[in-house]
Amino acid sequence: MGTFVTRPVFAMVISIIIAMLGILASRQLAVEQYPTVAPPQVMVTAMYPGASPEIIETTVASSLEREMNGIEGLLYQQSTSSANGLMQLSIFFEPSVDLDIAAVEVNNRVKRVEALLPEEVLRQGLRVDKTNPQILLLLALKSDDPLFDTTYLANMANSTLINELKRLPGVGDVTLFAAPYAMRIWVDPARLAKFNLTVNDVAGAIREQNQNFAVGEIGHIIDREVELRQTGRIDPDAHRVGSGK
Repeated sequence: MGTFVTRPVFAMVISIIIAMLGILASRQLAVEQYPTVAPPQVMVTAMYPGASPEIIETTVASSLEREMNGIEGLLYQQSTSSANGLMQLSIFFEPSVDLDIAAVEVNNRVKRVEALLPEEVLRQGLRVDKTNPQILLLLALKSDDPLFDTTYLANMANSTLINELKRLPGVGDVTLFAAPYAMRIWVDPARLAKFNLTVNDVAGAIREQNQNFAVGEIGHIIDREVELRQTGRIDPDAHRVGSGK
């Protein structure tokens, strides 16, 4: 220690050499070797169409949060409920926890609580994903042709690009900040009340008329066999152009 005190120039040169070696080593250091700063995160996503944020919080989020308590390595959890029926539960773990094992444990606990969730939520499905709160990259699609509007580009991204991006190594999830093609139905509350119907009744009737049924097959005895299929009354191709408007 006394040598560096009596020779400040020598000490400064040694410090500069150490700093330069650290800079050169950082460029060759693998990403996996960097220390983990952000805690690992597992996200549970659920959809409850037509429900308010308060109803989602009491019927979906609270049940899932209670079931997640007690998971090994759990730091904290937080949930968000939006007006469009989306619920996202973020579960944070200690940095030393294996994220793959944590995701399996979260998925097992989600299965336990499914009996307490509304039927519509189960029909939409629950997702358990290993995610990172940091956004890695933002991509924007643009078209100079007025025929390809925002809805068309969103549907193209949803059907072709998102699955390809999710297959890339290191990608946890891909979020689309737009609405693809869909059938949007506006109902008249007064007429619903007149016929003693609810929004769930309308959704159920549309769902029943939009199913494909296998009615059997012919030619089973001979060599040639033809499969018969009965389609629903709603033809998706007939509504493809105007469904996003």
